[in-house]
Amino acid sequence: MTPLAAASTGRPADSLSKEYHIKLHRAFTHIIIAVFALAVGVTAVHAQDPLPSWNDGAAKKNIVEFVGKVTTEGSPDFVPVAERIAAFDNDGTLWPSSRCISS
Repeated sequence: MTPLAAASTGRPADSLSKEYHIKLHRAFTHIIIAVFALAVGVTAVHAQDPLPSWNDGAAKKNIVEFVGKVTTEGSPDFVPVAERIAAFDNDGTLWPSSRCISS
């Protein structure tokens, strides 16, 4: 704030500068809190659905059920962490042991 603007309010420039910084700090703090709350809210929504980008259907249902069975201790289908193995290629799909050549 300029000395002229400070003089028009009847207060010294230092006190206006301090008030301005306090207001700026409060506004910045409110913005940080809002961004954090938004991030937590988005994370909570995605945590409810393990495959949010998948359409609901038999494939999604079967995969979620399978993962639930093999990761739940006490389940007859439980697989210990050390024995869980999956192999994927570059685009995330499984390849057959011998390639199928289509013409």
